[in-house]
Amino acid sequence: RGKLCVASLTRVLDYMNDQLHETPTLDELADIAGYSPFHFARLFKSTVGVAPHQYLTKLRIQRSQFMLARSGISITKVASELGF
Repeated sequence: RGKLCVASLTRVLDYMNDQLHETPTLDELADIAGYSPFHFARLFKSTVGVAPHQYLTKLRIQRSQFMLARSGISITKVASELGF
């Protein structure tokens, strides 16, 4: 109660991971989860601990750190590929 169900959370997190180069709207994420935008935002924060946009930024930073450490890709290219 007061949290996203595992299935909804999994769909949203998978979508965010697959679409790091784009910035999904709250409406899109809410639709994937099956909730209204306001309700989704509240449940997401309650479940994950941060707002959806903050979580997406965290994912992008983690992925960019990995890419920079493991490849010869420039910072500019990594930033461009991850939607910064």
